[in-house]
Amino acid sequence: MESIREVCARCPKELPTLDLDFLNRRVFFFLENSTRLVDKSTLVCRTKGCNALYNVEKIHKLSKMEFDFNKF
Repeated sequence: MESIREVCARCPKELPTLDLDFLNRRVFFFLENSTRLVDKSTLVCRTKGCNALYNVEKIHKLSKMEFDFNKF
């Protein structure tokens, strides 16, 4: 059984339509030669200390985005 890991940014609660605080990860895969081109994590939060590089690195390490070129 896989353990569940959580990272709580404790972002301030605003209207749900506002994107003032967010977590984003982008990975681009190049199908022509089966390579990863970009792997970038972004954390934007107005809570003091939340945007620390340590938190971004922790989130990046704990999240996983893979693409199986053989199955595609």
